[in-house]
Amino acid sequence: MGTVYLDDLQVGPGNVSSANLVTDGRFAKLLVYWDAQYGSVSAVKNASIGSSTYLRMTGSQTGLARAKQVVKVNKSAKSTYILSGWTMLSSR
Repeated sequence: MGTVYLDDLQVGPGNVSSANLVTDGRFAKLLVYWDAQYGSVSAVKNASIGSSTYLRMTGSQTGLARAKQVVKVNKSAKSTYILSGWTMLSSR
């Protein structure tokens, strides 16, 4: 089992770094815009790690933990998009 911490998630066109198609990628509204399933998934407030709120996921005995958000993109399949953010992992 392990825990992953995520924050500042962004998805945007490959040529524009300021555009973000993810709603609340900084988890300021906790998990309002996210579908959390399996394991332990929570939004945690802690100003000592990056921003004031981040996502913490701990896998279950089967190793599953998931938080998802559907991002609709009305562009051709040949368009390039970049996923960015920060993560920190710990395991036992």
